[in-house]
Amino acid sequence: MRCKRPATVPELASGPGYPAGAMSHEELARLRERTAVRNPRDRWLQELLAPFEHQAFAREWVREDPLVAVPSLGVAIPAYQLAKLFGLGGKEATPASLDQMFGGYRGLVQGLRR
Repeated sequence: MRCKRPATVPELASGPGYPAGAMSHEELARLRERTAVRNPRDRWLQELLAPFEHQAFAREWVREDPLVAVPSLGVAIPAYQLAKLFGLGGKEATPASLDQMFGGYRGLVQGLRR
């Protein structure tokens, strides 16, 4: 059985329809884990992947349980970014960003479209 080739940064950032936008939450979490680094100068890769991970999480939850996920995410997406802004996101969390928030909402819409 062949393993999938991991996505590269240019592939992730190449525009609409790019592979990261279609990856599962699990795939993105594994990719972020593999690219986790302790050097703060290299956190840019984590920050690049985070919006896609938020998008995938929302998309998958909405597809699984739309009646619970849609109203919950409508509140949770901005609340989580606000919590991160005040340092409540956890030690490993990326900084709050509008890209992550919009990624979550993009995933919500994708989940509704199926």
